Amino acid sequence: MNEPASSASEEESQLPVSNIDTLSDTSAPTNEEEILVLAKALARESDTSSAAAAFSSVAGVLGGFSITIVVLALTPGTIVSDSGKDWVVGLVLLSAGLYIYSAGIFANSISFLTKKTKHAVFNVALILFHVSNLLLSVGVLLLTFQFPLHATRVAALIITVFALLVVLSNIGRKVLPILGASILAVLAYIIASLFGGISNQ
Repeated sequence: MNEPASSASEEESQLPVSNIDTLSDTSAPTNEEEILVLAKALARESDTSSAAAAFSSVAGVLGGFSITIVVLALTPGTIVSDSGKDWVVGLVLLSAGLYIYSAGIFANSISFLTKKTKHAVFNVALILFHVSNLLLSVGVLLLTFQFPLHATRVAALIITVFALLVVLSNIGRKVLPILGASILAVLAYIIASLFGGISNQ
């Protein structure tokens, strides 16, 4: 008489365990779900649209800031030295132009459909952006030399060094080999022209 009761109790004790197993199976992500989540994360990382929009806004703001420095530098009485004013205005004006160009290129990179083209256009704008940062830093550094501001001069020098390091770390490996090859090609052309002119004489 006790056997049916014991079997019934065994069945009841097994029911919660099976329910827990089914709940754990349904709550745990499958391999396909994990692969899908990873693919979405990689797609977000490879998509440069959000970064391009942010860089475009920042570049536009920095371009306006550079133009403001140019206006202040050109104000009569701000900078006494004409050569100092020339260098400051030239560098900052060039940085402002490159900022504006990079902002437009960043915004234009979003319109491309293929990721390869989008990345290529984004990298061009990024190079212009970092070069603009360096030019603006050098211009501000030269501006501090027009006034007796020693602490500000040191701060501007530190900013310029960091801007140079950022340029070298981001685009140095890509730009320096191309720049070196271009310089070698120009030197080879000049040497060939010189020797050609000497031989013709």
